[in-house]
Amino acid sequence: MPALKKRKLLILDDNASFAESLSDVLSREGFETRWSPQAAAARKLAVEFHPEVLIVDVNLLTVSGIDVAQQFCRDRLVGFVVFLTGSVDMDQSDIPAELQPIAVVLHKPVEKEDLLDAISRLSRKLPGAAASS
Repeated sequence: MPALKKRKLLILDDNASFAESLSDVLSREGFETRWSPQAAAARKLAVEFHPEVLIVDVNLLTVSGIDVAQQFCRDRLVGFVVFLTGSVDMDQSDIPAELQPIAVVLHKPVEKEDLLDAISRLSRKLPGAAASS
């Protein structure tokens, strides 16, 4: 895999230990990460941190991760989304049409290499990506 510019990532998952572990793994890979277990706190982080990619659990305790991602994208808080789901029945076709070109669905438990590949694929669409490939 060609070297890619390390991006800012925001993780939203109501399983705090999972989100923190994922953040640690991605930080060791050179990404700048922040995480939150709650949508409202994640929104505040997004406004302050300016992440390029949102990594979000589809099934949050109080809200839909898909709804949160749609709102973040509409408000231009993030450019791309990696959806994480424990549902084996969910796939790319379950994502709303407006998010399909800018989103990837991965199934939990997610393998590090699969997540890095998804971030790499999305990053190629980000401004400045050609210079970093």
